[in-house]
Amino acid sequence: MANLITRYKTYYLKHYKMNIIKNHLLLYGFLLLSQLVLSQDIIYIIDGTSISAKVLEINPKEVIYNDFYNPDGPVYKIKKNQVLKIVYQNNKEEIINGETNIENILYSRNILAYHLFDIIFGDFSISYERISKNGKIGFKIPVCVGYGDENSSVLKNTFYSGFGVNFYPTGQGKWKYFTGPNIKIGTGKEYYWDYYTYPYYYHEKYYKNIFYFKVLIDNGLCYSPIKNFTVSAYVSIGVKYIDESYYEYDDKLSSTAHFSFNLGYRF
Repeated sequence: MANLITRYKTYYLKHYKMNIIKNHLLLYGFLLLSQLVLSQDIIYIIDGTSISAKVLEINPKEVIYNDFYNPDGPVYKIKKNQVLKIVYQNNKEEIINGETNIENILYSRNILAYHLFDIIFGDFSISYERISKNGKIGFKIPVCVGYGDENSSVLKNTFYSGFGVNFYPTGQGKWKYFTGPNIKIGTGKEYYWDYYTYPYYYHEKYYKNIFYFKVLIDNGLCYSPIKNFTVSAYVSIGVKYIDESYYEYDDKLSSTAHFSFNLGYRF
């Protein structure tokens, strides 16, 4: 019986000491982890990510830092306009882009778009748009080359380009409205038929090369679910001038309208 009691006391004391050691190790680990967390700088990026770092320098263009987990390693740089804020190890917070519309920075400022709807008219159309830094103005250059069945329309584009300005009243974001003027200058072919009834009935198709320009106002919506992709649709209304038409009843200056559905890559 005495031996059983002695063995129990030995087992209890052994496990009691082990629990004390474990608790001390956990406490020391927690204190060490807390110290590590408190001794690092956190760089918050506008895309929602963060970097554990040791900030070395902040200049007008860049934030320069070391990786917190490799302080003796390489020096990294990040553009200042990509940084939302920095929280230092002493818990001091420095706002870098707090007064800036973050969506304007998040969404890329260059858009290369393919005008998908124009394929119906036998046109291959693309455009390039550059968004201003504040996200409220876009400068656009379209380019179109006509192709396909010449019977698809009376007036067939062969080529056009131009220049347009889009105004985004609330800047960039996921869903945005835009409006603005654009000018298109191009060349085309106007197809017509001559009919003959003597000595027998037949008809023959001709075309006339024309020059035209259009002044339009665009109104549309732009959807950008991610910073590198956008979908837009807009309706344009305005006036069209044709230098010379085969049809005498056609005015050189007339009203015109256009619809466009575009897929774009932002970069």
